[in-house]
Amino acid sequence: YGVLFFAAPLVAVFYKNPDLTLILRVYALQIPLSVYQSIQTAYISRHMLFRKVFISSAVNAVVSGAVGIGAAFCGFGVWALVLQYLVGTVTNSIVLSFLIPWRPRLQFSKTSAKSLMAYGSRILAADLSGTFFVEVRSLIIGKVYKGNHYHITVLTDDGEKIYVDTNDIWDKGDIVGITIAPNDLHITKRV
Repeated sequence: YGVLFFAAPLVAVFYKNPDLTLILRVYALQIPLSVYQSIQTAYISRHMLFRKVFISSAVNAVVSGAVGIGAAFCGFGVWALVLQYLVGTVTNSIVLSFLIPWRPRLQFSKTSAKSLMAYGSRILAADLSGTFFVEVRSLIIGKVYKGNHYHITVLTDDGEKIYVDTNDIWDKGDIVGITIAPNDLHITKRV
């Protein structure tokens, strides 16, 4: 969280959007909040208590969904998404706390920490590098197009161009993604 907290102004400068500083700092609160939840999830997986995952996920979806929709309806804008995400993390942790018997203890084992750090650091490095290479595309697209272009897909069907609205076309092999500025997009009616 500390890294994101101090990097938030740099991200805001990169995207030329000063509002991102506070949004990212608040959104990143999910990281320390989810630490407890990740331990609960590991406990559930280890003991194969998957019904409890379903219950917590269902309660989470209802509560965070209601909060997010309510906040959006009240005009909170991007904060509705941030609020929904944070409420979802907290709700999931609270529900899992009631469903499983595990409780944290203030106990430290140097031997366990050493073996876990050796293993966990490799997993972290692999996961971070994989995430970086997957997400760098979104980073570049967000920087270059700044939301003032429409993202469309061009499909050819017997030589004709058909324009289709889509959210994510980059992972579909034979579909070509292009970006057209709104002023360059012309819609004509066929007779």
